[in-house]
Order: sequence, then C-alpha cells, then structure tokens
Amino acid sequence: MKTMKKNRLIFLTGTILTVLFFIGCSTQKNTFISRNYHSISTKYNGYFNGRESYKQGIAQLDKLHVDNYEEVLKVFKYGTAQNAQSAAPKFDVAYKKASIVIQKHSMLIKNVEYNRWIDDCYYLIGRAQFYKREYNLSILTFEYIIRTYKSQLAYDSKVWIAKNYNELGLYDQAKTMLESAQKDVLAGNTSAEATRLFYLAYADHYLKQENYQAAIPHLNTAIQKNNKKRIEERLYFILAQSYQKTGNSKKAIETYTSLIKSNPSFDMAFQAKINLAMSYDQSAGDSKFIKNELNKMLRDSKNKDH
Repeated sequence: MKTMKKNRLIFLTGTILTVLFFIGCSTQKNTFISRNYHSISTKYNGYFNGRESYKQGIAQLDKLHVDNYEEVLKVFKYGTAQNAQSAAPKFDVAYKKASIVIQKHSMLIKNVEYNRWIDDCYYLIGRAQFYKREYNLSILTFEYIIRTYKSQLAYDSKVWIAKNYNELGLYDQAKTMLESAQKDVLAGNTSAEATRLFYLAYADHYLKQENYQAAIPHLNTAIQKNNKKRIEERLYFILAQSYQKTGNSKKAIETYTSLIKSNPSFDMAFQAKINLAMSYDQSAGDSKFIKNELNKMLRDSKNKDH
C-alpha cells in the first residue's frame, strides 16, 4: 500500500514538474529556461536540417551548371532556370523547416526577439528564395531581417538584396544597396562570408552590364578575399577575360599565365591556353611560354576531342 502511494506521489510530482517546465518554456515568457529551450530546439531541430538541405541544393546547382567559354564566365554558378527547378525541392525543404521552427519557437515579445536563432532561420529562407529565383520574395525577407533584427545578419542581408537586384536587372537599385553594404564591409560589420560575397556581387554587378573595366578592381579584391582554390581559379579566368575585353593584352597574358601555372581543371586550363594565344601581342613580350603551352596541347591525347 505504501509502495503504491509512493509511486502515485512520484508520478504526480513528475507530471506537475513537466507541466511547470513547459509553462516556463512558453514563447511569451522571457526566462532563462525558455530562451535556452527554444534556442536549442531551433538550432538542432529544423534549422540544422533545413541548412543541410540548402547546402545540397547549392551543390546540385553547381554540378548542373555548364560554362560557356565563348563568353565571359559567370561569377556565380546558378545554372539555368530548368536547373533551378530541379534543385527547388532542396530549397523547399530548407524553407519549410525554417518556417516551422519560426512558428513554434519564435520569442517575439514586444517587438524584441529573444530566440537568437530566429534571424538565422529568416536568413536561410531568404537565401532559399533567391536560389529558387523568387527574387522579389527574397528581397522582402531580407528587408524584414534588416528592420527587425540588430544582428550581423542585418548587415549581411544588404549583400543578398543587391544580388537579387542584380538578377532582376535592376542595376540602379543594386548599386544603391552595394554602396550601402560597402560602408558596413569597410566598418567590419559584415561576416567574413558576406564580405567575400560582397566583392563577388560587386564584380557581378558590372560584368552583367559588360562594364569590364569597372569589374576588374572588384575581381582583384574578390581573389584576395577568397579562400577556396576552385573559386580563385574561376575568378582569375574571368579577370583575364576582362583584361582581354578592355584591350589590356599584357595583363591578360600575365593573368592567364598565372592561372595555367596554378594547375586548374583540365577544361579551364585548355581554354586558358587558347585565350592566352589569342591575347598574344608581339609588343607585350616573349612568346616562348605561349608556344610551349600550345605544343603541350598538341601532344596531349586528352585534347583530341577539342
């Protein structure tokens, strides 16, 4: 009998404590327990899974993208509209996961958000919308982040708004946002990732308008800020193409030569050697390196298909 009463008491106590815990974890109560419960739930439940799906979507677009070496390469590998549709389910998952987390765990009390991961969720949604080519919706999401949150992501969001305007061909609006973002970049307000993205977006802004001269300094800075070899190779190739477009054969040759010596992918090395030969100007200097590279191409069996 005593054992039954004891078990009943333990069960009742446990039930009361559980109820009190969840009452204490209300999204409308700014307590230590509530803040930590909802922050941890946000990070390790929906947000983490959504971010992983987002990364998979980007990897899929990167794989589907096909470069056209007869034109100046694109700064970003977004692929075609059809490619975007193929990758859309991955970004849909990211969007849904982040949205559910916001609904369940946002602690917006008197216009102040006490869950430190909610702005990350909105930031994930805005980027997912961008890659789905829902540019106007993406702009609205990033503008909401800027209005609502006083975090680093508010500064980073300006770069993404500029990227959206670039894709929409609204270059005046893009330039205004890039100039605003530049102040934050120079002040050190943006994350390292957004800082690298800023210079890429600025270069892309001018390249889309075929203003190659204006793109060159931003490409040079983007190369300096970059920390990934594959992206660096791509930027060097675009930089060399830009020098070609502006008639600066000497700089084009120097840049293509540096790229070739860095051992890039086969396709890029092949195209760089072709463009190097096309850039040759007798007044620019010795042609020995160019001749050697072309002779190597003739001897390489991989080049038979080209």
